[in-house]
Amino acid sequence: MRKDHNTEYKREYTADIKKEVMAFANTNGGVIYVGRDDEGGAFPLFDASETLTQIANSVRDGILPDVTMFVGYETSEDGIIITVHEGTHKPYFMPEKGLKPSGVYVRQGASSVPASYEQIREMGVYKRH
Repeated sequence: MRKDHNTEYKREYTADIKKEVMAFANTNGGVIYVGRDDEGGAFPLFDASETLTQIANSVRDGILPDVTMFVGYETSEDGIIITVHEGTHKPYFMPEKGLKPSGVYVRQGASSVPASYEQIREMGVYKRH
């Protein structure tokens, strides 16, 4: 398994996971594997249950509009699998940053990057039609 436009690996929980979830929801969806190194190899989590709680809370509290209906969580012996479907209420953004590039992320290749003002505008226009 390799990191690509719809696959992301994280060794452990970090607050940036919400950016990855948002980027997938703002583009074509994807899967985040927590408990894996950058090449996809197993990197065991200390407490998968606590990590899952941190991730779910971060996604629920840190992204607007509510994206939770497009996010699924699964635990396995290798870690946590977060499946994100493309959302229908784009653009998703961080409430503390607002609808500007620093608050809206999209997937570009194998990376999550700030959206341009044009991308943000197009997502907003698209959802109104």
